[in-house]
Order: sequence, then structure tokens, then C-alpha cells
Amino acid sequence: MAHLGFAFQPIVQVRTGRVHGHEALLRGVEAAGFSSVAALFQAAVDDGVLPLLEAHVQALAVAAFLAAGGTADVRLFLNIHPQAQGQVPPPPQADQLHLVYEATGAGLITTRAGRDGGDRRGRVDIAFDRFGVGVADFQRLLASPPAM
Repeated sequence: MAHLGFAFQPIVQVRTGRVHGHEALLRGVEAAGFSSVAALFQAAVDDGVLPLLEAHVQALAVAAFLAAGGTADVRLFLNIHPQAQGQVPPPPQADQLHLVYEATGAGLITTRAGRDGGDRRGRVDIAFDRFGVGVADFQRLLASPPAM
């Protein structure tokens, strides 16, 4: 785990050019002995520790974003493994930020923020990553109304 870190990719509003948020991109998995991010998470699934890995990775991302000067004015986008949705609460420091979980896969969104479009107390929202890929996306959209 000591090899894991993050790069923050800006997400820009096309019309205004304003930075809307940053997506936390996990780095260092090769140095940790995995061929890819997907391989790391598959190993966690296979070993039955996916929620623990998700919680650890999310806490690292939030801490790194805060250390880099991130604030609640700009959203922090975190990818969440489909099988971990609803099993991992936001990291402890998340109350200082506006988190957006990027959901992928065919399952319905079951995180705290999913059903009601967002947990306004915790400033946690859901975004569909790669929406439109696959046939289940419209069912997921209908089951998880947008917050914005």
C-alpha cells in the first residue's frame, strides 16, 4: 500500500472553462506488484477485502487532495468498484470536501447518495462514469435520479 498514490485530473466545464472538479486517479499499482488498477481490485475481490481496500484508497485520495490544497469549492471525483457500492462510508475527512462517487458497471447504485440523489449533509453525489456504455445504464439512471 505504501506505493499507492494519486494524480488529480481536472474536469472542466466546457462552456465556461472553469474547473468543476478533479478525478482521483490511482497510481503506483505496478510498484505494488499488480499489472493494473483492475488487477489490484480483482485481487481484493478474490481475497474478500474489497471494502477494506476501497476505504483505504478513498482515505488516501481525500488526504492527498486536501494536502494539495483541495477544498469543497471543487468536487473530488472518486471511482468506486461496483461490488463495493453501499459498503464503504465516505472517508473521515470527506466532510471537508464535496465528493462525487463515479459509478461504473451494470449494478444499481446503492451507496448512501444513490437513491435520494445525494446526501446533502455529507456532500456526496453520484456520477455515472462512461454512461451510455451497455444496456443497463438507463435502468441505473431511472433507479438513481440525478442530484444536479
